[in-house]
This record gives sequence, C-alpha cells and structure tokens, in this order.
Amino acid sequence: MRFNDSQSLSPWPVSEAMADIVTTSLRIGARTDGAMDITVGPLVNLWGFGPEQQPVQIPSQEQIDAMKAKTGLQHLTVINQSHQQYLQKDLPDLYVDLSTVGEGYAADHLARLMEQEGISRYLVSVGGALNSRGMNGEGQPWRVAIQKPTDKENAVQAVVDINGHGLAPLAATVTITNWTANVFPMLSIRKPGVPSNTIWYP
Repeated sequence: MRFNDSQSLSPWPVSEAMADIVTTSLRIGARTDGAMDITVGPLVNLWGFGPEQQPVQIPSQEQIDAMKAKTGLQHLTVINQSHQQYLQKDLPDLYVDLSTVGEGYAADHLARLMEQEGISRYLVSVGGALNSRGMNGEGQPWRVAIQKPTDKENAVQAVVDINGHGLAPLAATVTITNWTANVFPMLSIRKPGVPSNTIWYP
C-alpha cells in the first residue's frame, strides 16, 4: 500500500472501496475502544507476525514504546470531497494494516453481488471469511467446520451452522519462535503493545 510507504501528511487519493473499508474499520475500532486497530502494523511487524523478518529476540520495552508511538486510530482520517475519497494521516510513519478486515469485506461484497444477480443460495469463502444465504445443494443449512487453532492435523474444534449469516473466524495460528518457549497466538496486539496470550478474544 503506497500510503504506508509515504510520509506525506497530505490527503492521499484512494478508491471508494478503500475508503469504505477504512471507514468501517475506524468505526469498529471506536466501538471496541481500540481493541480492533488497523494502525498496529508497526507492532505486528516488531513481534514478527507481519511481512517483515522475524526478530531474533523478544523486543525490548523501548522498542515496543517506539512502535506504539507510531499507532493510533485518532491519527487516521477518511475524507470524502468532490466525489473523490482520501486517506490522511497526521503521523508520518502511520501504517495501515487491513489484514484483519479485508477478507470479511471481500466476502460481504461478493455476497451482495450474488444477491444483485438474483442468486439466492450460496456459500462464499474468502481466505476463511464466510457469508451464506439459503440452503446447500442437499436442502440443508450451510455448516462449516472450525479447525482447532493449535492442531497440525486439521482436527475440528466445532461445526457451526451459518445459514443466512457471515462468519470470520480469526486466524488463530500459533507461532512458536526460535527465541522463546512461549506460544503467542496472534489474535490482537493489545493496548500494552504485546501479543495476546490467549486464543479467546474478549
């Protein structure tokens, strides 16, 4: 995302879809008191859960504080002006990470397209995010299996009836680093700036 690479504080033109997903993300972030924050990319990368190289040791408190200073929903604004949408940041190093919402947004968008085409029975899956309507080919409700987050054998944790609903199970992939015996399921970077130590999100 070029917006992330730029340190400009000027409004950055984006597509209507991008403005929509960021607006939705900011709204969810506000409703969850920042528990869902699309600006925590620097912290995600610091702990080795992002695209950058995995650290060789646990980050120091100074490193954590330095990355936290580059985050915050209050530093990101969506501007709608003259039929053009913009993102604007007031921190040069602000980094927008949509990995927590992108798949669900895409699944919902595809579901809307199907309904516009008059398709009344479907199950949409985009990278794990699901949306459904109607019954399956056997006339039964759509049911999906949720994998155990710590199981390498793809064992089933639960089977969920999602008929007529959407579901976006968090990717509770457990990462075991070579520099600590701790297991950090990376569901969220909580306010202290460290990974959650539980797979359950409150």
